[in-house]
Amino acid sequence: MKKQSQFQKVLGYLRGKKRTLTRSQAMQRFKIKNLPARISEIRQAGYKVNKVKNRVGKTAYSIVSR
Repeated sequence: MKKQSQFQKVLGYLRGKKRTLTRSQAMQRFKIKNLPARISEIRQAGYKVNKVKNRVGKTAYSIVSR
């Protein structure tokens, strides 16, 4: 069985219904330290990614469409 890349983990998670992901959540869930780099890769793959501030003022990312 092939191990999922960080890109695949983040993309798979964000493609879920109305999901958002912050840096701290990415670190806890997937052990990803550089979430903005993964978000950049997702954008380069043709996905539209929103960047918003959540209720506690942290930057959260979500996928809008492809």
